[in-house]
Amino acid sequence: KIIAFLSQIEEFQKKLWLKKKFVIDTNYCITLDKIDEKHYAEILNNSEQLKEWEELFNVDVKSIEDLKNEKFLVLDTKFFDVNFKDKLLSEFDDIDEECDGVLINSENFGALNLLQDRYKEQVKTVYIDPPYNTGKDGFLYNDSYQHSSWMSFIYDRLALVHNLMNSESVIFSSIDDFESKNLLE
Repeated sequence: KIIAFLSQIEEFQKKLWLKKKFVIDTNYCITLDKIDEKHYAEILNNSEQLKEWEELFNVDVKSIEDLKNEKFLVLDTKFFDVNFKDKLLSEFDDIDEECDGVLINSENFGALNLLQDRYKEQVKTVYIDPPYNTGKDGFLYNDSYQHSSWMSFIYDRLALVHNLMNSESVIFSSIDDFESKNLLE
């Protein structure tokens, strides 16, 4: 009875974990060369964007001419209101096709599930940095799994990654000697 009860709890937790997640927020990072210059005045008036450029790229933008000279600065739509964002994004025929990459801030299992349909067999390179399972390295995330739990944890994620890869894809991993053999199994 106890085993059956624990099994029910685990199945319920699994359903919660696999439940489709909602996208809470979507932003785009777009280089200035892809943005019409008619938006430059509004961009120049956004102090948060200017501050980020200074912090990340050591670029001090003071004028529209500076924006024209820095065509490859990356504008982050998170700094702009919905009206500007909608106006800017409406100028792209297919923003997903014109993007050079995707950055998702999520727990990795949830993110991998989100990517399954859109990026099936399209990912060329995968890099993973799983917990080494030492439990003593001071990381904020859990890295003290029992062997079978660690294997399940890794297997679930690698199975999802496998669906995103094709026959020419490569996968790289940072892993210590202790778990490298287990990762390859």
